[in-house]
Amino acid sequence: IFFFFFFLMIRRPPRSTLSSSSAASDVYKRQYQRRVREQTMGDVTKGAKIFKQKCLQCHTVPGPDAKNSTGPNLTGLFGRESGQVDGFAYSRANKESGITWSEDVLFDYLLAPKKYIKGTKMAFAGIKKANERNDLIAYMKSVC
Repeated sequence: IFFFFFFLMIRRPPRSTLSSSSAASDVYKRQYQRRVREQTMGDVTKGAKIFKQKCLQCHTVPGPDAKNSTGPNLTGLFGRESGQVDGFAYSRANKESGITWSEDVLFDYLLAPKKYIKGTKMAFAGIKKANERNDLIAYMKSVC
């Protein structure tokens, strides 16, 4: 009898209750990436290079004289709500997202912008490597 109860305690749940969806794996992936993010600080120099390679095509270098381009001006990004730069035509999804930009939000957003804000006009596939996102955020923090 003991073995029967032991078996009931350790057996796996039926497959139908196991999460095979990507939603559960995405949660675990984000938790892991957030732990990685907390353990590693980004490199500003590497971040500047990543900005030039991946962001400068649509965004201007943040600063007092920066203007909107294909993408909005990123000056003052941290602490600002999404869709709030004057003179830039944001998508409705971006305006209504309710996102306030922080390091953690930007870290998740840069992984896959179109998944993070469904309906955004930003045509960017994202940055898969956590260390590259950390570097880019370190650069953005230094110039925004």
